[in-house]
Amino acid sequence: FVMYFTKDEPRMMGPFFNLLYHSNVWPNAFGLFLIMVWPVFLFLGRKKWTWLESMELGILFTALGLTFSRGAMIAVCGQIVLVLIYLGLTRKIKLSGLAHIALVVAIAAVLFNATNYLRGLGHTVINLEERVNFENNEVLTSKQERVDFWKGAIDLTEDKPLFGYGPFSFRQAYNPIQKTFLGNSDHPHNVFLKIGSENGVIALAGFVGFLMTVLITAISRFKRFSQKRKDLIFLTGVSIVGAFAHSLIDYNFNFLVNILLLFMLLAVFRSTAVITVKTKKIKNYLFLPIIILALVSAYEFGVLFLSQTYNYDFQKYSIFPRNYFLDKGKIELSENDFDGASEYLDKHLELNSLDSEAYYLKGWIYCSNENPDKDLEICTENFNTALELNSQNEIKYYRDYFRALELEGANLNNEELADLLDESLELLKMYLVYVEQNVHFTAYTENVENAADFIDILKKYMTLEEQEKWEKMKQNMLGKADQIRGLKEY
Repeated sequence: FVMYFTKDEPRMMGPFFNLLYHSNVWPNAFGLFLIMVWPVFLFLGRKKWTWLESMELGILFTALGLTFSRGAMIAVCGQIVLVLIYLGLTRKIKLSGLAHIALVVAIAAVLFNATNYLRGLGHTVINLEERVNFENNEVLTSKQERVDFWKGAIDLTEDKPLFGYGPFSFRQAYNPIQKTFLGNSDHPHNVFLKIGSENGVIALAGFVGFLMTVLITAISRFKRFSQKRKDLIFLTGVSIVGAFAHSLIDYNFNFLVNILLLFMLLAVFRSTAVITVKTKKIKNYLFLPIIILALVSAYEFGVLFLSQTYNYDFQKYSIFPRNYFLDKGKIELSENDFDGASEYLDKHLELNSLDSEAYYLKGWIYCSNENPDKDLEICTENFNTALELNSQNEIKYYRDYFRALELEGANLNNEELADLLDESLELLKMYLVYVEQNVHFTAYTENVENAADFIDILKKYMTLEEQEKWEKMKQNMLGKADQIRGLKEY
């Protein structure tokens, strides 16, 4: 609540703070956290419900409302229906119970409006009606984006069904089939489609099978338990179901807080449904997979910790070095060590052939005047590959590919250059509007300066009237970006 009153972020965000990765402005992730918390809150130590519990639950629902997460709201409504049905079937809801429900609703409504009123004294407040009806800057983005993500994830799964494209690969794997400008994401906004596209159907089947065994165990034994145990199983189940319902349209299990809480709830759900029986001694070899997993986890933790706190070069020893070789290539390129940069980038592409940024940097290597092995043909080939892999997100790819074609001597009689000019102008027109409305937080990206630079390059192909028009649009874009970034007053 303190952050909501004092920070510019217009939606309530959770304390998703990590010493190694400072990521705390994620309202949808906070919404998922609250989805998992509130049902269990009903169970904890309540012998008799009082007005104090109603106040506490009202605060939880207020926080959830202030995330302005539509998906979280839908999931919570479903959870509330399940809880009310369960209470109706297992207990007679007395008048006092209805009074407490009404009190929770009243407290949440009053706190929601009071909190927004206080925030509005110094900061922007989201209009709830506009948010619900998609009437804010989201009208500038395609409402089909999530559907496109889902379809894209299915296509990627069909393309590599057994093992997928690899962990955390969705963004780059989806780039070549991306439908809308800047309409990309690190995940397909669906936990099951993410697993399928990145890890394959074998992993997906294993995960779904694991969830089914947990569910079947609880359902098959539910009638045998005491009322208190039934309550715990049901309420943790509602938390888990709500989490997965929300994760059908979004994905926030990449936050350690959320993924730990989910599996803690699954452990409670499963263990509460287990009836203790005498069993034969477990064979020692059955512990082998657990030991291997523990050793691998300890190793990866050590590599991550040392690379983030002592020396980044430890990252190369990771099983998944991620962007280590790409980052080293950038460093070598900045120091004009072209051979070293090329070697690192080639290693990166061996691990990740879909990374457009690596091809873009290789283009820079062979376009640089400082490189004794400068080769414009190789340069343009790499820039072209970068564009083929990622044509909807990076303006600098268009700008530098256009420059390279000019250096090769191309002019408007060249079909490739002429087509690129028309395509680039259309993209820039769209981008200027996106910056104005800060769609996808694009005003904070380097695309703003790259777009301004590209406009200056293209002016030579315009009439004087067109040049004046584009210069005005460019200055408006830069000014608006500065305002949004807080670099100057509105």
